[in-house]
Amino acid sequence: MNWIDTSAAATGEMVYELLTALGAPLTPAIATNLFTAIHTDTGSFRYSNVTTRTFTIAAALVAAGARPEVVSESLYEKRAPDALRWLGEALTRVEVSQDGRLGWLALPAGLVPERIVESEELVNYPRSVASVRVACLLRERDGQVKVSLRGKGDVDVQKIAAQFGGGGHVNAAGCTVPGPLPDAMRVVLAAARRAVDGSPTP
Repeated sequence: MNWIDTSAAATGEMVYELLTALGAPLTPAIATNLFTAIHTDTGSFRYSNVTTRTFTIAAALVAAGARPEVVSESLYEKRAPDALRWLGEALTRVEVSQDGRLGWLALPAGLVPERIVESEELVNYPRSVASVRVACLLRERDGQVKVSLRGKGDVDVQKIAAQFGGGGHVNAAGCTVPGPLPDAMRVVLAAARRAVDGSPTP
């Protein structure tokens, strides 16, 4: 079965609706996991694809036992002692295009521990630049480059990811591109530039 719902802001919304339709019990643990999924997929409810549906489901999950403060603490306030040092190392590599609309962070294999890359949502740092419309995180591992994309406004990063066999949502998507890192950067940033400029895909 292939279930695609482009109106959903997060996969967690879809899973909640499936469980509800099946009459499955919504335990506090399940509610917490689904709330976490929605929280992360929507950038802490910051992305433009968040709707009343998102908040209605989030409210139902809280009613079922999810605790937003515990989710936020687990996601953002459980750093290992060395995490800030590694985060600082990664952030020295943030770059922004000359026109300010494209931001990216490229991490060669082994530069930053994988646990730091996974836990810190690094792609949101270039996205936080006021003028940036598309942010890219490119991380090299085992000869491939994993790409995370975040968008603002009317730029659909899902369409960028789809060019490389990936997918996601309008404001958050990802894909995997063959390495090495410089080659992956060239093709991904070119695709992101076309999206930012509104140019057709060649």
